[in-house]
Amino acid sequence: MGSSELEQMKAHLHMDCAHPPEKSWERRFDDEGKKIAMFSMTLNDMMAIVPLVIKVLGLNLKDNAQGLASVYDPLKKWMDNCYRGVPLGGIGAGSIGRSYRGYFQQFQIFPRIYEEKPILANQFSAFISRPNGKSYATVLSAPNADVLKGIDKAGIGSWDWKLKEKNCTYHGLFPRSWTVYNSEPDPEIKITCRQISPFIPHNYKESSFPVAIFTFTLHNSGSTPANVTLLFTWANSVGGKSELTGNHTNSRMTSRDGVHGVLLHHRTADGHPPVTFAIASRETDGVRVTGCPRFTMGPSNSGDVTAKDMWDDIKKWESQIDEWQRPILQDKSLPEWYPVTLFNELCYLNAGGTIWTDGQPPKNTSLSSATEPFNLNTFSTVANGGVGASGSAVDGILSTVATATERSNSAAAAAMGTALLRDSEENVGQVVYLEGMEYNLWNTYDVHFYASFALLSLFPELELNLQRDFVRAVLLHDPRLRHTLDGATVPRKVLGLVPHDMGLNDPWFEVNVYMLHDPSRWKDLNPKFVLQVYRDVVATGNAGFAEAAWPAVYLAMAYMDQFDRDGDGMVENEGRPDQTYDLWSVSGVSAYTGGLWVAALQAAAAMAGIVGDGAAEAYFRGRYHRARRVYTDELWNGGYFNYDNSGGATSSSIQADQLAGQWYARACGLEPIVDDDKARRALATVLDYNVMRVKGGTVGAVNGMRPDGSVDGSSTQSKEVWTGVTYAVAAAMIHEGMPEAAFKTAKGIHDAGWGRDGFGYAFQTPESWTADGGYRALHYMRPLGVWAMQWALSPPELHKELRLAAAAAASPEDAALGQEKFDKVASMLRLPEHQQHKGILRALYEVLRQLLLPA
Repeated sequence: MGSSELEQMKAHLHMDCAHPPEKSWERRFDDEGKKIAMFSMTLNDMMAIVPLVIKVLGLNLKDNAQGLASVYDPLKKWMDNCYRGVPLGGIGAGSIGRSYRGYFQQFQIFPRIYEEKPILANQFSAFISRPNGKSYATVLSAPNADVLKGIDKAGIGSWDWKLKEKNCTYHGLFPRSWTVYNSEPDPEIKITCRQISPFIPHNYKESSFPVAIFTFTLHNSGSTPANVTLLFTWANSVGGKSELTGNHTNSRMTSRDGVHGVLLHHRTADGHPPVTFAIASRETDGVRVTGCPRFTMGPSNSGDVTAKDMWDDIKKWESQIDEWQRPILQDKSLPEWYPVTLFNELCYLNAGGTIWTDGQPPKNTSLSSATEPFNLNTFSTVANGGVGASGSAVDGILSTVATATERSNSAAAAAMGTALLRDSEENVGQVVYLEGMEYNLWNTYDVHFYASFALLSLFPELELNLQRDFVRAVLLHDPRLRHTLDGATVPRKVLGLVPHDMGLNDPWFEVNVYMLHDPSRWKDLNPKFVLQVYRDVVATGNAGFAEAAWPAVYLAMAYMDQFDRDGDGMVENEGRPDQTYDLWSVSGVSAYTGGLWVAALQAAAAMAGIVGDGAAEAYFRGRYHRARRVYTDELWNGGYFNYDNSGGATSSSIQADQLAGQWYARACGLEPIVDDDKARRALATVLDYNVMRVKGGTVGAVNGMRPDGSVDGSSTQSKEVWTGVTYAVAAAMIHEGMPEAAFKTAKGIHDAGWGRDGFGYAFQTPESWTADGGYRALHYMRPLGVWAMQWALSPPELHKELRLAAAAAASPEDAALGQEKFDKVASMLRLPEHQQHKGILRALYEVLRQLLLPA
C-alpha cells in the first residue's frame, strides 16, 4: 500500500460515517411533502403550444410505427411523486431510485425507460429478539396508503408494515444517504442504514459501476443483549410488471472470503440487453449471512461472493467521497443550504439516463440513403504538420471545404470524438445523457453549456471526450432532409453548425433530432461551443485537445458570420426563438446571444493564440473590440442591457440571463465583455426585479420582467423560472464580487425545489416552474449549473499561458490576411436565403395575441 493510500485509510479511520453529516437534505418519514403538478396554461400558452403538441403526436405515431423512440411524449403521465431520495449506482449504467420513506422506486435500468412505481418486494426488514422473550419485527419502510393500495393481502400485504414514521429520519447527501430508525422497531435500539454509491470524482473505473452498498449500524441502549436479524428481499424485476413476465431465474453465488449472495438473472424483453442483479453481504464476527434465492427460509451453507478486495475498496470509496465533500461542508462562509443543493443536484449524472461507453466506434444503425452524410476530417492539424503562424489549419479548411466530394456512411461520418485522441492519451470512453426525463435528446448542447461545469469539475476527461464528439460533429454534413414543427424542410445537419444534440435512436450518426425549429439558424450553439472548448482547454491544459479542436472552432465562428447582416461585427437574431429560449422570440442585437458572440470572439482569439495562428488571432481580436462596442451602444440603457434592440413591445424587458456572455468570459479567465460597473448594476437590477419582486425572492429568478415590475407574459418561457439559469445568474454575481446577491438569488431555487415548504422537487429538479410551482420538464439537465457557482467561488488554476507554437506580434497585415481567409471560409458556409412562411392559423394567432393578449 502506497503512502497516499495509507494516509487515506488513516483518515477513514477518523471518519464517523455511521452518523449523518450536519448538513444534508433531511425528512422524517411522516412528512407528507407536497404533490407536484405541471404548470397550468393560459389561453396565450394554449394558442402557442397546442398546435405543436398536435404535430408532435403525429410524429410520434410515425416513430412508433417504425419502432423508434420519440423525443417527447405529451401524453405521458408522470407520477406526482414528492418522496424521492438519493438514487443508487454510479454513472452510465442505469439507476434505481429510493424514496426517503425507505422503499425502492424509479427504475431506469435501460436508457430513456423510466418505471416509476415502487417494487414493494424490494425491502429491508428487521427482526429483533431479547432473552426476556420480547420480540419485534417490521419492514423498514413506510409506503403511504396509495402505494400499498391493491397489493396482495396474502403475500406482501401480510408483511409487517407498522413502522412508526415519526421515529424515522432520512438524510440525503449524494452519493450517500443515511436512514435513522430511532427506537424502531425495538424502543431500545437505534438502526442506521447508510447507502453509498461509487460516485468518486476523477475516478473513471469504479464510478461507472452499477453498485450500491448498504451498511447498517446498530446501537443497543437497553440493559439486555439483543439478537438482530436484517432481511433484504429483492424481486427479479427491472421495474413495472417485469417480474411477472416469466423465465427469470435466481441462483446462489459461490461463497468466498465470507461473502454470501444471490444472483437474479432477468430475461429482458423488447430487445433490451440481459440484466443480472446481485445482492450480497459479508460475514464478520457476530454476523451470519444466509442467502435464499427463492425466498424459501431455511439453513443455507452456500452463497456466492465477490472478492475480498471489493469490500476493502468500499472503505476507500467512502474515504474518497468524504475527502471530496468535507472542505465544502466545513466551509463556514457558505450558507447551510448551499452544499446540500450543490451535491444533491449531481444525482442527475446518475439518474439522467446517462450512458458511459467504452469509447469504441459504435455500429451505424442508420438506413442507407441516397444522400449520405460526410465528414470533412481530412484537414486534421496532424496531417497538416501541426498548426503554426502560417495558419496551415485554416488553409486546410479552405482547400478541403472547396473540394469536398468524398462521402461515406462509415464511422468517419459520425461524431466520434475519441478518434481525436493522441496515442499517449487514455480513452476513458464517451458519455451521453438526456436533456431531461421528458425530453429524449442526448447531450443537448445549449443546455450542457450550463451543466458542463459539473462534469468538468469532477470528471474532466469525460467532459473533454463529450466536447471531442461535438468537434467532430461541426465537421459533419448530413444533407438528408427532415421536417420541423414550424413547417420547414431542412437538412439534418449542415457543415460548420454545432448540432443541437447528439441524436436519439442513432446517436453520433444521426445528430439533431430536435424538431421544434431549424437548429441551423440558432444563434447560441456555435458561440457556446467556442466558449466551452476554450474553457476546457485552459482548465485542463490539454494542448492536444486545443490542436484537435481548432479547425472546428474556426469553422463554427465562420458559420456565424452570415448572421451579421450589417457588417458591424455583431450577429443579429432573426425575429424568431433562435436560441435556447426556443419559445421566446428575439430580434436584432440581443443581450443573450449578442453577449455570447462577443465572448466567443475573444475566446476564438485566445484559441488562435494558443495554436499559434497569428492572422486568425489578430482578426478575431479586432472583431471582438468592434462587437463589444456595438453590444454596449445598442443595448445598455443605464440600468441593464435591453432584451434586444428591435424596438418591439418586449425589447426593454429585463432578462435574468442577459449577462451569460459576461459570466462565461469571467469563468474562462478572459477579460470582461462589459464594464465592471455596468455588469454589477445590471445584475443588481436582475436581483431587484427578476428575483425579489416575485414571491419575495423565494422561487428563483423569473426569466423576463417588464420595467414596470410586472412579469413579461409575452411567451410561455419569459414568465418561467429556469432553475439552471438562476444558478448561472448567481455564478455571474459571484464573479462580479456580489456573493450576497448570488446566494439570495440561488436560495430561491433551494427553497422552492428542496425546501420543506417548497414545491416538492427534491432529486427531480425540473427545467422550470412558475411562480405558483407548476413545473415543465421534470428532472432536467440544466440544474447541474449549480456547479458554476462553485467554479466561481473556488476558481481553478487556468492555463492561460498555454502555447503550442510561438506567434509573432500581430500586425495590420496579419489582421487583413486573417479577414481574407475568414471571409472565404464564411462564404462557403452560408445557408441559402429563404423566407419563413407562416401558416394561416399561425398568422391569425399572432394577430389575435397582439390584440387580445398584450405582453
